Amino acid sequence: MTKIILPGAWEPTATNPTYKLSAIYVPTAWRQVANNLAQQRARFRGQGYRAVPVYSLDPLIVGSFPEIIKTMRNGWQKGNVPWLLATETIDLSDLGNYIKDWLIEEFSSLKDVESQLANLNNHDWHWEEPKIYDLLHPQDQVETSNLYQAIPDYLAKEFLVVDEDNQSSKPKKAKKSEDPNHSATPMLRPKLAAPAVFRKLENPLHTILILWETPQCRDALIDEICKLLYLSPTNVDNIYEGVYGFLCIKTQHVGDLTQNLEIKSFSEAKRTSQQQRPDLLAERINKITAFLPPTKELSGALIEIRPKSFRSEADPKLAWRIRAVKAGYLNQHIHRITTITDPNKLKKSGLEPVKQAVSDLLRQFGILPDTPLIDSKKDGIDIDIWLTCFYVLRRTRKNNAENIPKTVVLIIRVNPLTAKVELTTPDFFKEQGWLSYPVGLAHLSDEDWDTNFYDESNEELDDDQKRKEQTKEQRLINKFVAECLQDCLNTPITDKKSPRVLFMAEAQNARKMLNWLQNRNLLTNDPLQTLKQHLSQEEINRLWIVRLRVAENGEVPVTIVKDSPGSRTSGVYRWQGVCDDGERSLYLSVRKPLNTEKHILRTWQSRLDNGSRQAGKARILEIALIHHPQIKGDKLAHFVHSLRSRWPYFANDIILPLPFRFAIKAKEYAVSTKDPVEFSETDDSNF
Repeated sequence: MTKIILPGAWEPTATNPTYKLSAIYVPTAWRQVANNLAQQRARFRGQGYRAVPVYSLDPLIVGSFPEIIKTMRNGWQKGNVPWLLATETIDLSDLGNYIKDWLIEEFSSLKDVESQLANLNNHDWHWEEPKIYDLLHPQDQVETSNLYQAIPDYLAKEFLVVDEDNQSSKPKKAKKSEDPNHSATPMLRPKLAAPAVFRKLENPLHTILILWETPQCRDALIDEICKLLYLSPTNVDNIYEGVYGFLCIKTQHVGDLTQNLEIKSFSEAKRTSQQQRPDLLAERINKITAFLPPTKELSGALIEIRPKSFRSEADPKLAWRIRAVKAGYLNQHIHRITTITDPNKLKKSGLEPVKQAVSDLLRQFGILPDTPLIDSKKDGIDIDIWLTCFYVLRRTRKNNAENIPKTVVLIIRVNPLTAKVELTTPDFFKEQGWLSYPVGLAHLSDEDWDTNFYDESNEELDDDQKRKEQTKEQRLINKFVAECLQDCLNTPITDKKSPRVLFMAEAQNARKMLNWLQNRNLLTNDPLQTLKQHLSQEEINRLWIVRLRVAENGEVPVTIVKDSPGSRTSGVYRWQGVCDDGERSLYLSVRKPLNTEKHILRTWQSRLDNGSRQAGKARILEIALIHHPQIKGDKLAHFVHSLRSRWPYFANDIILPLPFRFAIKAKEYAVSTKDPVEFSETDDSNF
């Protein structure tokens, strides 16, 4: 008999294929409470859906546990119907709290939801014994429905078995991706990271404290540190040694100090969640203070924290950031990592957060690869150049003698030969000059920050007094900038000659404080007039000033490159006929879209593939050359463009060039317990 082959159809070769699945049934008490809450809300509203709204829970569960292949909504209505079906069992210790958080969020309009959940036992959740399903001959309607999910999963694994049987007879070569020294991210390569960490620095990293909740996370962090830094354990407790140096790695169980803050309902506390948060953070900070071991020098801490709560105000991470740094630990947090059935093993995907956490901690210590940041042959620029950038951080509270808030601004400078990173602010510079980057971060936590996270100087001035205050602040900050530049210009990088300084500022961030960077002042005034009041002409001649502007808010137009439709290219392009006076030139720095950037058409796609997506937009950075004596504009623009690819903690070009990321990431320590919970750290792929 001739078989009919349908497009895309497959026929199992096994005579009677079966598949083993594990199920979870909703415990009776949990099902009753959830249904009662749903009916209460329906009565309260006078209408609406009376069943448990698992349509909002199921996507969260499936997204958190990839082994789940099927959710059955009737599982919350009927005791004899499973709710979840999975190919492998997973740890359920967090599932109860996860569902409680969801119930509190889902039924937040009701009173006393928490009291109804108080008697629910998290240990009620468990896996049933695995069941064998006949894929070709289901026993009932429920099994028939399940096969729509089980068969594709079964086929996928069968095909995999057939990245394996076919390859087993062939000689295997090590993939480059399996060698950490081929990582696309430079600081994940041991051959770069290890010598950089143990280089003689002003504030080296000697000790890392791992505060762990699960042994898998603790062991994975230790393993990653040892692999990245070529370390092995010694006979001395906590001491690990390698060819480049040694490191003390201490471990301590974090206890219950990473659990969510106990936010009460509004009816009970008579305050909103945000109003309760500062007191709860202060309470947690006191407990952390008593918990952390003392340290004599600035050290690092890696802290395992629990998954985010549905109620963001309950997140305790800020308490750890503030208290740990005050105790002498720059700190990086890592969410609990997922495990497979064997609790002693990690999923491969779970190792990526581990790598990121370790590298982020190294970044906080200002560690750069132990190689020159300027290649004289490739860049065509002498190495005797300080790389500096200016960044407006945020405002302090109104607590100074004149009852006026101040804007805290940073200047970061990097020695391109030694890769030493330093930081200063107006207050630091007057008292101590330049601080090493990690010490500077620690000092930022001591400021009394305004609850408004962003710089208030961007607000419109509505009276003469505010204008006078801002003008005075601008004068002070400009004087600070000039003094910092003068210090750099008179601090040799090598013994050969006096150095140059590349000074960069981002327009949207800096122009209220450095108002000479505003367009109207660039066109009508001498932008260096302010600096000339403090610098000699000889120093001015060794200064290069570049204003950058990120393509946001429509200020930088969409770029269309001639003979390159869609601008799916990268490079530097000069704007002809816009600003061509020789001294002040305007360029556009373009990079290709990243694979991680969503909602864009790829180079191989057309509108027919997905008409709702935008065409791929090249990432644009405007480069305005304000002052560049003794170097051609094209060469300097290309050098600034190349600095976008020299941030070693990211695999692709970033928007703002090195050393801006150090300035922007300083926000992590410019925080207080009164900050809005919406504050989040910036991704490397953005600013």
